[in-house]
Amino acid sequence: MRKNNLLLPARHVLVSISQGIFLLLALIWTILAILSLKRPPSGMTAGHTWLLVGLMAGNVLALLFSAWGIGRGGRWLYRFAVVVVGVNLILSLTDEFGLLDLLSLLLDSLLLLLLLAARQCRQ
Repeated sequence: MRKNNLLLPARHVLVSISQGIFLLLALIWTILAILSLKRPPSGMTAGHTWLLVGLMAGNVLALLFSAWGIGRGGRWLYRFAVVVVGVNLILSLTDEFGLLDLLSLLLDSLLLLLLLAARQCRQ
């Protein structure tokens, strides 16, 4: 028998909000990648800049795949999304901490909470 938790909204609402945050994060990382190409970080060689942009592009693809995947409802797609968010959370703390890092940290934290809540509502 399934417990009804009156404090949590329906699972599809949590998933829709999570997908929106994944898409917002993908947009932010796309903009950061473009800005990194236009104005590379100081002291970075061209090769390192391209490596950094490649990692950002990979993150964008992982975020987009996660947004799609959580809507499908598969267990491994959900786990992949949680891992992507977890890695982004950890990486937010390993660099110089600025305004964009704070924004990413807050969005990733909210997203992780939403994913965990959606898992609780799972039918």
